[in-house]
Amino acid sequence: MNQHNKSYIVIGLGQTGYSCVKFLRSKNNAVCVVDTRELPPFKAACQENYPEVSLYCGVLPEIATLKQYDVVLSPGIAQDHPFLKPLIQNAKQISSDISLFANHCDLPIIAITGSNGKSTVTTLVGEMAKASGKKPAVIGNIGVPVLSILDNPQHDYDLAVMELSSFQLDITPYLKTKAATVLNISPDHLDRYGTLATYAASKHKIYENTECAVINSDDSLSYPPLCKHKAPTFLEFSKDSNKQVDFSLLEEAGERYLCFKTDRLLNVKEMQLMGEHNQVNALAALALGFAADLSLDAMVRTLRSFSGLEHRCQTVAVKQNIRWINDSKGTNVGASLAALLGLGSVLKSPPESHSDSKIILLLGGQGKGQAFGELIAPVKAYCRAVITMGENSDQLYNLFKAHTTVSQAMGMQDAVDLARQHAQERDIVLLSPACASLDQYQNFEHRGKCFIEAVSKLTL
Repeated sequence: MNQHNKSYIVIGLGQTGYSCVKFLRSKNNAVCVVDTRELPPFKAACQENYPEVSLYCGVLPEIATLKQYDVVLSPGIAQDHPFLKPLIQNAKQISSDISLFANHCDLPIIAITGSNGKSTVTTLVGEMAKASGKKPAVIGNIGVPVLSILDNPQHDYDLAVMELSSFQLDITPYLKTKAATVLNISPDHLDRYGTLATYAASKHKIYENTECAVINSDDSLSYPPLCKHKAPTFLEFSKDSNKQVDFSLLEEAGERYLCFKTDRLLNVKEMQLMGEHNQVNALAALALGFAADLSLDAMVRTLRSFSGLEHRCQTVAVKQNIRWINDSKGTNVGASLAALLGLGSVLKSPPESHSDSKIILLLGGQGKGQAFGELIAPVKAYCRAVITMGENSDQLYNLFKAHTTVSQAMGMQDAVDLARQHAQERDIVLLSPACASLDQYQNFEHRGKCFIEAVSKLTL
């Protein structure tokens, strides 16, 4: 490597890794790239736009020939990966795209993580900021690399709303934030972390160096024991108004309200988002926005109009009074549990209530070492039938067959056809697989699109 400011090895040439290459070269740093794959997604773009960058795809560079270097690790890659371990062990420092961003950008940051609801809350806070007159950059794990906003030094953003995964937090030693939250914790990525406690501890790193910790008081796993004492300030949200927290849900005379302390902000019937889990997401967004001095009136207006994201409890069709909902982003048990409980409560609440209304649940994929027993109770309470599919279809079939009607599907169209056979008027057919999608699909978006296509082909 020639004379440059610093020398970096970027590990991983996906979207995040390529954004790191672009940024580091713009600062005149020496860069080489290592990827375990022979054909990573951005190989051609890197070769075309940065021919001076050495690429090692499927092979390692000779470590003895390298001068002192820092490693920038892409979030999906474990630091103890056996192929990459020698390279990582010899690095001066290990960092991430988030670290690079934090070191070169002075925007106030609202940081959001959790097992479920991250993208919904991140997008919602961004919309609330716009309604409050801000110019937010909505970035991070939501699909927009954080470094992309630094491509234009003249950007006019005045706030960063950042979704973070546990993988990103693992490799980000320091991040100063205006407000930060762990929305919830449920078992996920246990194939990587081993235990729930280790996974939760990874998420808790988001609270380090925050001005305001936003805490889900209903989920003790979502914050470390001393969080309230360590953070300069904190706000709490809960679906139980009896807890006397900052933001809560109030039940009164058959109605439900989002509240700030004792003030009613909004009847949940006025929200576009469906389900109790999204009402809790709304509370979290309100608390984060409040911590960042956003207008309460503007945030409430946003909640009236925000209809949610694709593949997250998204109504894709209503046919013969049967509602078809795409929750393909439900890639773990906690997400599907939240969807079942949230939609189940809607079915049983006025004005939607109907004694015979049930859910037909489409479930299955790559289980990631999860236990699915938590789903038994809501399946018994709310489901007319379960359709299992994918890599762990047999496991799920055997688990639920004693509790409800269960059918096994050969693919998405078969699952949708079976669901239609089970569904009755006023039912909900819910795709919320509780599993990763990579056994049969490119990603959860692809799975969701296949569901939408299959529903569109139904002949009713």
